[in-house]
Amino acid sequence: MTEPDVSEPVHPGGEPRGLGESLDAPAADVPTVDELTSATPAASTQPEVAVVQIVPDDAGPRRLALRRAPRYRAFIGTGAIIGVVLAVVLTALFPDDGRFSTASVMGYLAVSLALVGGLLGGAVAVLVERPRRSR
Repeated sequence: MTEPDVSEPVHPGGEPRGLGESLDAPAADVPTVDELTSATPAASTQPEVAVVQIVPDDAGPRRLALRRAPRYRAFIGTGAIIGVVLAVVLTALFPDDGRFSTASVMGYLAVSLALVGGLLGGAVAVLVERPRRSR
């Protein structure tokens, strides 16, 4: 068995393209869009309807455990939005001292408080998900 020559680059289409050859030329084994659309029958454009048959279980009804988990994206997003709103309120409440523009102060506060709010929102989601201890 011969070892492959690692000094030569491997090209996905087989042989490397020469100078002046177009890189936009389609590969030989890939069908064109026209071929794909002409091969597809018109009836397949209609949505398929799935038929579900319910088969009775011999063991009788089963008890299933439903796990309710919070949506982390919603908690983190809400925390970030609250942080941005808090940044706008803080920027409006405190006077401008002249060292920085109001827009830059609001931008820095918005990014910082959105990060903190998102982290706190994620922490709240984790606390909500923790199972309650039985007494």
